Amino acid sequence: MPTLYRIALNSPPDDWDFSSQRARGEPGPEDDDLAVALWTGVSVWATETQARNKARDFPYLGPYIARLDLPEGPTIPRARTLGSAGHHTVWSTPANLHGCVRQTVNV
Repeated sequence: MPTLYRIALNSPPDDWDFSSQRARGEPGPEDDDLAVALWTGVSVWATETQARNKARDFPYLGPYIARLDLPEGPTIPRARTLGSAGHHTVWSTPANLHGCVRQTVNV
């Protein structure tokens, strides 16, 4: 079972914490397929330390880290994305991601 970490504004995380930029109504890219894919997904990190470091560098992302234990297989698609160490993107609904939360800790 893959474990990934999401920086969150709330504990426990709410739907906003698991919403993509697209779902939040943020303007999207037009001509770059990778940028569109990232806009429709949710950023997560491979380790708690990576998420913690990112949250400390960018406090506006949130003061909590949610540990997500994702199901095996393609149920929740995920991919290694961007150049930041450990950055991944997952594509799922907030409800599905809520079901994967096993723990939420303070940054």
